[in-house]
Amino acid sequence: MKSFEDVKSEKWYAPAVVTVASYGFAQGTSDTVFSPDKAVTRGEYLGWLIRTLGLTSEAKVQLQRCA
Repeated sequence: MKSFEDVKSEKWYAPAVVTVASYGFAQGTSDTVFSPDKAVTRGEYLGWLIRTLGLTSEAKVQLQRCA
């Protein structure tokens, strides 16, 4: 189970941080720091989303036109 020195277990978000880090969906700003008060960039958010959904560069997407 992954943990970070700046995510105290009594914080409301601690279980979520531990879960997403343990599954590899999100990383900290270093091996030991998560930086929970740091603003999330669009790129970081997209990285989390891509890893969570298991998307790869080989993914094929078929879009349908909405009329």
